[in-house]
Amino acid sequence: MDHPHLLRIGGAWRGADDGATFTVREPATGAAIAAVPRAGARECRAAIAAAVDAQAAWREESVKRRGAVCHAIADRLMAARPALARLRAREGGTALATALAEVEYAAGFFRFYGDEIGRLAGRTIVHPDPRRRVRVEHVPIGVVGAITPWNLPLAAPAKKLAPAIAAGCAMVLKPSELTPLSALAIAREAELAGLPPGVLNVVCGDAAAIGGELTGNPAVRALAFTGSTRVGRQLMAACAPGLKRVALELGGSAPFVVFADADLERAADDCAALKTANAGQVCVTANRVLVERPVHDRFVALLVDRLRGVRLGDPLDAATTMGPLISDEAAERVAALVAGAVAQGAIAALGGARSGAFHPPMVLTGCRNDWPIAREEIFGPVAPVIAFDGEAEALALANDTPYGLAAFAYTGDADRQHRLARALEAGVVGINDPRPLIPSAPFGGVKQSGIGREGGSEGLLEYLDAKLIGVRE
Repeated sequence: MDHPHLLRIGGAWRGADDGATFTVREPATGAAIAAVPRAGARECRAAIAAAVDAQAAWREESVKRRGAVCHAIADRLMAARPALARLRAREGGTALATALAEVEYAAGFFRFYGDEIGRLAGRTIVHPDPRRRVRVEHVPIGVVGAITPWNLPLAAPAKKLAPAIAAGCAMVLKPSELTPLSALAIAREAELAGLPPGVLNVVCGDAAAIGGELTGNPAVRALAFTGSTRVGRQLMAACAPGLKRVALELGGSAPFVVFADADLERAADDCAALKTANAGQVCVTANRVLVERPVHDRFVALLVDRLRGVRLGDPLDAATTMGPLISDEAAERVAALVAGAVAQGAIAALGGARSGAFHPPMVLTGCRNDWPIAREEIFGPVAPVIAFDGEAEALALANDTPYGLAAFAYTGDADRQHRLARALEAGVVGINDPRPLIPSAPFGGVKQSGIGREGGSEGLLEYLDAKLIGVRE
């Protein structure tokens, strides 16, 4: 499979105007993978202009045609799945099995929205005056800017691009400088699937310059962003003067709550899987582990047993179950959070030292909910365990955070399951379920974890305006 290491602007693969490049490196080895053109404001303006040129024709394409292109992109992604997964594992450091699953997950969004656009329906409203007719239609919002992170470099662009294409919107996509190759590979597959030139443009490079152009250029009607709450606030403020629509998927601090009546074996399996998938670098992963006191020691022992079996190593080795973090600096940050917790009194039930970008799974007991390791998004394979007494305390601890992206709870009590589902303050709640996210379901946060939704019919509406049309006889 051909992976161009160039910008995609209009119908061309090209370099930066000044010839500048930046280097993409493997987190596992530090070895250079590719030199990618370093774009700035000028290249972003060219990409926006190309999107504007493509927008008029693409919005008039039939729903059938747009849906067919989405399906064709999904087919091409799945056909290229082994090569895409290897690319993803190399540039992001994730284990190959996880990378293969991400390709399938990304393709699922194109397949879902290829169908969902055909199900979109307007409506007729009865007017009090019988000589008048009122109807509502959904129309494309226009050119969209998208900024995606390094931790899910295939899935994050797909979750934005698929509904935008289906809705009839052209897009300018800025992937992370740490993992741009996956997004460029999606653009290549989209081109080969028949997506017209200019509907998808990809610019990589100077984050401040590109972000400034996407937020300030009046031709961009909406901005979709996945990343930190801090940057999300900055982008939202920059979009405010132009009243651009924003969709923000931001940080999280998901509680993983285990009650005494839970299936502890199952809960330990799921907690370990969440903590090690992509080395814990997922915004919806379990951040804090809250365990009811009567089963605290038993659950910790089960979790330690699961995590002790994790095989850390080369992400391209099929036997590896967890690869490195995205960089040495990221692993150093996680190690600093661990050191801070230990200094405050935490005990390492399972420990280990980092080596470069590789950080081993760890379990810390005796933690408190007001410590930095519980307040901040860890983004690493470390489980701080906090004991609680009773349902009321569990909910108070779980909701004591400015974030509300995801929450998980394990209990065998059916009535409690319903109470928790209502009371947990999160956009996604998994009750005895670590992975409720599928393309056909809406995903997004509450509180400081974001605005808007990705996935489901709700995700399509982020790229559409409701137009009211009145006709009088």
